[in-house]
Amino acid sequence: MKPTVISFGTPKESASSNPITPTAIKPSVMGVSPMTAQEGKHSVNTPIKPSTLGSAPSSMGQKPQPTAPVGMGAPAPAHHVAPSVVPQTIAPSVAPVSQVKPVVIDNKPIHVENPSSMPGEQHKPLKVTYQELEQRYPNYPASVYHEAIKALSGVIPSALSVRSIMAFGDLQQKDAAQLIQDILTFQTNSAYITASQHASRMTGILARIIESVSKYKGDGFFKRIIGDTPQELWEKHGLELKDLMEQMGHLTSRLSMQFDELSDLRENAPEFDNRVQGASLAAAYCADTMPDFMPMFLDKTQSLQHQHLMLVTNTQQLDMMLKATAEWIQRIKDLQRISFPRVCSTMVQFVQNSHPTNQHESEMALKQMFQHLN
Repeated sequence: MKPTVISFGTPKESASSNPITPTAIKPSVMGVSPMTAQEGKHSVNTPIKPSTLGSAPSSMGQKPQPTAPVGMGAPAPAHHVAPSVVPQTIAPSVAPVSQVKPVVIDNKPIHVENPSSMPGEQHKPLKVTYQELEQRYPNYPASVYHEAIKALSGVIPSALSVRSIMAFGDLQQKDAAQLIQDILTFQTNSAYITASQHASRMTGILARIIESVSKYKGDGFFKRIIGDTPQELWEKHGLELKDLMEQMGHLTSRLSMQFDELSDLRENAPEFDNRVQGASLAAAYCADTMPDFMPMFLDKTQSLQHQHLMLVTNTQQLDMMLKATAEWIQRIKDLQRISFPRVCSTMVQFVQNSHPTNQHESEMALKQMFQHLN
């Protein structure tokens, strides 16, 4: 069977006919991938040579050669054939994003003068000068005027309410009340109260011994009339006096700690008092300049004034406690180092020898110790 040669027309016909213009053909949907631009380029520029039907395909990497039919002359010249698939540029599935100019954000802080909690409304605190307060309320310490200015700086007339006026000056009163409570605690439970109790017991014993020594006339009939002799009283109460003196010595460290704590309270008392007086002065200023809130600020002024008077009274008591504590520390030291050793020495001599000289020395030593305890 002779091979059939497929011819696409003569060169003359091909030249005379209109050339086939590549048209854009959409890619097939039936699983055929579209050709790339590079493949389309080679398809257009590379001529396709006719081949004999049924011939074996050319090997890879070699150019296919035309096969001459048997018994026929040279093969017809090959003609350029338009490819069945025309290369095209496929639009992407996602539309290209247009170029957007970047937005520049200014990070500079925005300064707002006189900020307010509500738009369009400015809440301004009170601004009062030192000279204005001094002219309106004279004869106050400078520290009180400064505290009043601080208190007034927190008052905003446009935002005043009953609750805010009730809370005015609470912090100052709370600190002052705590100071007064600490002072009262030391008054009811302090080391020098215990020392006073020990001293009272010791003075009672010493008084009986002093009386016995001063009236002592020697052994005999009159001894039974005046009661126990000094020697008998010393033997009965001498050990108790020594025990009380040891307990007094242990109180010295407690008294020293108490003195330091009281000194700290005394150091803070003027500051708390200035703050209370400053808040009272600020409340009086608000009552004078704000008629709508005058009754409430007047009540607050009186309350702060009462707090100031209580603080002054307790501060005076604090000074007395400091003085008493310091005196007891020194008194116990004198008793341990001077008075009690002298009493013990003279009483031992008097018990051993009731000579009038020893009697006088014992009496003087006992009276000196008695005075140290009172």
